[in-house]
Amino acid sequence: GEASATAGYALYNPRGADASGLRDSFRRRVFVSQGEVGGENRVFGENVRPDFNLSDYAFAYDWMTFGDRYYRAPNYMLYTAFLQLATGSRTPSGIPFAERRFCNFLYSNADAHPMRDEIFDRLSRLRQVDSAGGYRRNTAPLSVRAYKGDWDMAAVAWQSQYRFSISVENSSTPGYSTEKIVHALAAGTIPIYFGDPLIDR
Repeated sequence: GEASATAGYALYNPRGADASGLRDSFRRRVFVSQGEVGGENRVFGENVRPDFNLSDYAFAYDWMTFGDRYYRAPNYMLYTAFLQLATGSRTPSGIPFAERRFCNFLYSNADAHPMRDEIFDRLSRLRQVDSAGGYRRNTAPLSVRAYKGDWDMAAVAWQSQYRFSISVENSSTPGYSTEKIVHALAAGTIPIYFGDPLIDR
């Protein structure tokens, strides 16, 4: 939409408006590294740090301090599964842990750190790793398409049938953590995690 002449703040993301051109229409520019697009829960621009030469305020994943101008809001905070973890609840499968399937892999894209495929390939030599996402699918897909509708909780329910979840971020950067580990923990599986070196912080 068009900018209002009286608007005080402009929210922008790395794939949206050029922040340098927003100063004329808005008093304050707010960098947001993730959110909803077109009413769909599709995350955009996740692993991008704010530039405070261009932004007055920012919401992003990084562990940084910038006075009252910055709020850490990692990707996983967008998901219902995170609220489950924050309140101490889980999505139990009802299947005893010892009777669950071996391991799951739930990814929709091929663009990621090579560690993700390496873990999948090595574990697959031991036993089948079930993949229900758009990438390397070898079993029935989830009933809900990735990042649409109630995909978040559908993913958690599916993962709760497994003992282990391959939980690898698309890239490894301090502070950058997404739904990957949150889904695994909410499902009561053991995450095989790679990504944020500060994940235990």
